[in-house]
Amino acid sequence: MLTLGIVFFHLLIIFFLFKAVQSAAAFHTYIEVVTLFSAVHIVAIVCNIGTPIGLLYGPLLYTANQPGYEAAKSKANFLIHFTPFLLFSVAYPFVFYGLQNSLPAAQTLMFYYPAYFASMFASLLYYTFSIMFARKKVQELHAHADLLITKLSVVNIANACLIILLMLQMFRNDINYGFDLRLLIYGLLACSLLLMLQYLYMRNIEADEETISADTLPVDSQQVRKRYQKSNLDEEVLDEYARRIHKILKESKLYLNSDLNPDMLSKETGIPRHHFSQLFNVQIGKSFYQLIAEYRIAHAVQVLNGEGNIKMESLAYECGFNSKTSFNRYFREQTGLTPSEYRQSGKAASVQSAINTN
Repeated sequence: MLTLGIVFFHLLIIFFLFKAVQSAAAFHTYIEVVTLFSAVHIVAIVCNIGTPIGLLYGPLLYTANQPGYEAAKSKANFLIHFTPFLLFSVAYPFVFYGLQNSLPAAQTLMFYYPAYFASMFASLLYYTFSIMFARKKVQELHAHADLLITKLSVVNIANACLIILLMLQMFRNDINYGFDLRLLIYGLLACSLLLMLQYLYMRNIEADEETISADTLPVDSQQVRKRYQKSNLDEEVLDEYARRIHKILKESKLYLNSDLNPDMLSKETGIPRHHFSQLFNVQIGKSFYQLIAEYRIAHAVQVLNGEGNIKMESLAYECGFNSKTSFNRYFREQTGLTPSEYRQSGKAASVQSAINTN
């Protein structure tokens, strides 16, 4: 009965893994998936269930690090990256049943643990270094996301080193480190979980700030201009800044990056960050997040006009929104309809006209 429970447990993980990878779009959504699996892994360890979830961390973080997540959505790529986990998930119930019932055949299955540790060592190192090399090519992540990737990479390398030491101890009975290495590995797993929870917490705070920033732009243009009367920025400079921002956004589609923030845009455009307040309030006439939302909704309209069957939640993430709720809110503000109502109405795209004239 317990073995059947183990089988069901792994089938549930495989099912959720497939659905999660198929639906995940932005970096933080992948981190949410990894965080969930890490928590499940810790519970499994406490319950003495040797689930091979350790083989998921590398592939999931690698997929999260990619600028184009479409590659992860194909079945072929899913199998390539997650085959080791799938194979060990199929094998473990047999190992568990044999060990629980002291079957002679269980001795022949003892290769499972050395093979699992060797595979996890290879997976952690391969994907960690792949992420490091890919960092030079991928689109820049949010500062918190970039820092998280760096910290998790260090933890993964440390875990790989401990796994090698553990494997040496498994093959050489005369090796004694004086303490249980598995406790250090479990500690690093808990450390990874805490790092990801901290990132998600900071992400939520920034999302709240984004909403506040989008809703608090002064509406009185005279008051706004009066505030910047002593500024050294003249109209010509502000015009140039505005043109540069629109040019960058149109050509690079930077707005599709869900982690885009003013600091990143400042770096891409070469416009000093401290000029943004006057630029957006006076010249552009809307907040940073309102402008980015306009571009994202214009992109959504293009997609809806071309693809009638796309799921709204997938479209929200594709356009760079952090949630379907914020996507619906901005879409209704700009079109007067929800995305579903817009698709059903068959209206021709007209939202882009305001952007195209800038």
